[in-house]
Formats: sequence, C-alpha cells, structure tokens
Amino acid sequence: MVEYLILEAGFSRNRITFESPVSLPRDKSSSRTDLICYDKDFRPLLLAEVKRQDVKLDEKVALQIGRYNQEVKAHYLMVTNGRVDYWFRHRAESLITLDETPEEFSSRDDVYRDFMYWVSRGFASQDTNQKAVDWITQTAQKLYHNPKHSPPIYINFDGTPPEMVLSNYYRIFDVDSAHRLAVALSASPKGSTLLNLILNRTNENVALLSVDLDKLMDLNPENTTLQSQAGTQFLNIRKEIDFNCERPLTHFIQAFTDVMLRD
Repeated sequence: MVEYLILEAGFSRNRITFESPVSLPRDKSSSRTDLICYDKDFRPLLLAEVKRQDVKLDEKVALQIGRYNQEVKAHYLMVTNGRVDYWFRHRAESLITLDETPEEFSSRDDVYRDFMYWVSRGFASQDTNQKAVDWITQTAQKLYHNPKHSPPIYINFDGTPPEMVLSNYYRIFDVDSAHRLAVALSASPKGSTLLNLILNRTNENVALLSVDLDKLMDLNPENTTLQSQAGTQFLNIRKEIDFNCERPLTHFIQAFTDVMLRD
C-alpha cells in the first residue's frame, strides 16, 4: 500500500506516518493507527487500516476505524485486507461509503513503469540477468497493472523460508473448473528474480513451482524447484516446457499446471 501511495498516487514518503498513537474515550490504554497520509499542509487526509487477508471486512471494522478518526479527523478513511478495499469520506461526524477510489489516491497517468519501477516495488531484483529484464517488465505490467482484470490479491504464507519470498501479491488464473494458478514475481534476498506459481485444486494448495529467472538465463539446469506431495524436485523448466523468457506468461499457464500435476 505504501508503494502504491508513493509510486502511483504521487505522495511523498515524508507525508506518511505509521503506528501513530490515539487515545479513545473509555479505552484504558492507547491504540495505534496503521497509516496516516497527510496533505501538503500536513493535515490528515487519509486514515488507513490494514487487516490480514483472512479478516472479514464488516461493520465492526468500519466502526473501529471510525472511532480512531474521532481523534485523527482525516478526510478519507480506508480499510483493506489485501483483497478488498473499502473507502469512506468523513463528513459532519458521519462516514459516507464511497464506490470508487477518491481522485486524490487514483493512479497517475504519467507513471512510467519501467524495470526499475518494478524493482522499487519489490517484484524484481536490480541485479537480474539483463536477458530477462524485458520479459519481467512486461509480465509485471500484466500481473500487477492490468485494468482488464481484477486486482491481484495478497497471499500470506507464515512460516515459509524467507528466501522463497512466497508472501506476495498474486494474479489468479483459472485453469479449469477444479484448478487455479496463482502467479507472482518476487525479488529474492540472493539478488535474483523469482517466478512463483502456486497450484490450487478445489480450494487446497497442492503444489509450488519456483523458477529462478537468473539461473534460467544463465543456463543452469537446476533453475526450478517443484514442491508437491511427492516431495521436492529440481527441474530444468527450459527443457520441460521450452520456457525461456521470450513468449508471454499466459502462453505457459497450462504447461506450468501440467508440470505441477505430475506424479
């Protein structure tokens, strides 16, 4: 969300604060807001609360942020769980539900989404093999900024190794009536860019495929890791499905799925 406010909506990082304490009537201890965004005169413009993906956004959540705003007095309020966003306008001590993102927070038309833009968002590594840069840039645009599709969703994977970078925003592809494929690009701590794919069958995650795009372009035969009920395997995805960062990602959705379903 912070990256969006800075890179897409054009807000200065200096006008965003986190974990600001608020003292509410009848509360024995102070609470903290998640995020406050200020206008150019440093008046509270947006109060945002970020919930976990599994938290249902309901009237109770709206009442909570409304209570916080008794002290903050921001013009706009927003609650999100990474999948759904709800916007409100504060007017005359009441909250008015908004059907769309306020203009002040809409994506600017002049945003230049080149490779370094996606690096700054954490979806690619600055040290990525130059042969993969164009493909990564085009794929990130389709995954994360495609107005023809619904927004990507944030999926959290607690307890997974940090080098796998699984907790991320994913685009969901419907493969068939039983299978869906979640796809994400991630910058790894080791300086490479990963293409992570998670296969879901009837609401259960059954396989993970992680392609190290740097190893792929360096012709390392163990460029891909497959984890499933059969265990962990190391594959050469270039050899398996002729994937080489030349054709669009959508060309390989079925092929990736077939590899992940193999016994």
